Amino acid sequence: MLLPGSAIEVECLKEFSRGKFYPLYFTGTKFAGVMLEMIVGLEHIGIAVNSIDQALTLYEQLLGLKLEKTMKSSQHKIKAAFLKVGETEIELLEPLDKESPIWKFLKKRGQGIHHVAFRVENIEKILEQLKRQDVIMIDEKPRAGIRGGKIAFLHPKSTGNVLIELCEH
Repeated sequence: MLLPGSAIEVECLKEFSRGKFYPLYFTGTKFAGVMLEMIVGLEHIGIAVNSIDQALTLYEQLLGLKLEKTMKSSQHKIKAAFLKVGETEIELLEPLDKESPIWKFLKKRGQGIHHVAFRVENIEKILEQLKRQDVIMIDEKPRAGIRGGKIAFLHPKSTGNVLIELCEH
């Protein structure tokens, strides 16, 4: 949490006044965020599904999206399908087993949006900045994503109940 008048709060407010700040969450009157220039764009929207094959019927036939690629990751315990939508993607996520975080999500919440992923520059710097602001993180250090690159997840408790993934390629 930012303390009123703290060096971090003063720096954040200066950057915000210059239009270089992307707010992630508000805590009472305390403000925290990430510099906008580090966020390059929307990487993808992750959607948890019971079956990618069934979900593709909707996304390809009804919406006319094209399947770019499918991948399996035993490390992440998922099968993923990527569909291009303009400059971003839809990432369909199917669990490979009951140990998968996606299986747990589906059991608790059913099919639907799992996370929003932002493309970033310098993920380590962003994570350090967020740690100083007491943002709750699932990943305190970047890890390898399913397609390579570095990823880290921010806990929904710090991001308005939305699971946020940061991605650097």
